[in-house]
Amino acid sequence: MATECLCDPRSSVSHLEAVPMPCGLRGSQYRASPCCVRAPGACRSPQRGKIRFQRHTPKQELKAWYWKSLVYRALPQHLCISVALPLCFTVVGTSQLLREGDIAIQQSRSARVCPNSCFWPKSTDGTVPVPYTISSTYSAEDVTAITDAMSEFATLTCIRFVNHTAEPNYLQILPANGCWSFVGKTWGGQQVSLSGECMSKGIIQHELNHALGFYHEQNRSDRDNYVTIMTKNILPDDIDKFNRENTNNLGLEYDYSSVMHYGMYAYSNAFGQPTIVPKPNPNIPIGQRYGLSNLDVWKINTLYQCDLCSTLLPDPTGTVKSSNNPSSYPNNINCVYLIRVPSDKILLQFDAFDLQWSPNCASDYLTIYDGDNKGAPVLLRKACGTGQLRPFFSSGNEMLLEFVTDDSITASGFKASYSNGTVLSVWLHMISDVGKYQRGSQIVGSANGRTAPWHDPS
Repeated sequence: MATECLCDPRSSVSHLEAVPMPCGLRGSQYRASPCCVRAPGACRSPQRGKIRFQRHTPKQELKAWYWKSLVYRALPQHLCISVALPLCFTVVGTSQLLREGDIAIQQSRSARVCPNSCFWPKSTDGTVPVPYTISSTYSAEDVTAITDAMSEFATLTCIRFVNHTAEPNYLQILPANGCWSFVGKTWGGQQVSLSGECMSKGIIQHELNHALGFYHEQNRSDRDNYVTIMTKNILPDDIDKFNRENTNNLGLEYDYSSVMHYGMYAYSNAFGQPTIVPKPNPNIPIGQRYGLSNLDVWKINTLYQCDLCSTLLPDPTGTVKSSNNPSSYPNNINCVYLIRVPSDKILLQFDAFDLQWSPNCASDYLTIYDGDNKGAPVLLRKACGTGQLRPFFSSGNEMLLEFVTDDSITASGFKASYSNGTVLSVWLHMISDVGKYQRGSQIVGSANGRTAPWHDPS
């Protein structure tokens, strides 16, 4: 295997970025010509070369191959190291060779099929901090979109995106050229490109999930059991995006609803001709970009060994209930349930509520937030006891329930149904129930022979 040149990102040359390019990988259509070569006193290559790369845009996982001239630079000897890898590294600024449409190439790897160094390390408190910087060229609205997408990881997993201080490895989030990311932790400041067309929660989370170590769902090693790839409907230059990867699937089932899954018509060479067909049911929806799926959350928590209790409920209607309901819930749990409907608002109606009563609900309690994190406005603060709760309505398409218990008495817990609705449907429901539930009232319940008022902060 040939020795390659790699530019050391630990150097003080801040305007240079070490970005990997493939060097004649067998069976691959990617080529970098010529590869970088080791020369006395410098890491050199010719002044100009041609690199074939792909620009990705989110509406199609898109196909826009073109050629671009790149200026290579000679680097001082102390910035060069020799490595034996089937890759060619060079300085290319924000131009990046992409694989599968939005994956910046480094080494072929997937969840767990790589050295431990390619995953972000866990801290002593059990969380996984991922430092990041955000380009100052983003608008305030774009920064909010990015940080809001990050907050869902903190709610449902042990991943914590934190502001970069002096950490050697971190994400550089910038509007480079389309939507793309490396897979897993690389070294130094690794770029995650989020251009203007990428500013939706699902697309941002898609690229951040790549940075955590995940490939596209339809590229799983076992994907042929779940989908048919219609190669006849894919342009030749885009076939590589549908290659099967050598993945560790973490013992979890295939996820058609994953935010990492392509849509049915991604990279189609003809209007209306599918490139991915689910099986056995071809009508299974694929390619959503609302946000992480419940299995996406499970995969992150499995891969990073997160010790927490979290559930994502992404369907338009469903049921949320405490563990073991209607039997007694466990002691010493701290669980969150995030309801996220595709659009409109959420109506949450309780069918049962029975929690251990304690003064100020200091023992077991349920809190409801109007959003996807604990910093959102509170709809119900620390409810406990037994009784009938009024319905709750969200101001948007997300609602978070936090259920905490101590190590003493347990009860049957809670059960509620939720549905999404328009402003009109929510208003009509409030009118119809005005005699039963009054805004700002107190609800009286009992537990263990004692009565306990709930305070409704709304």
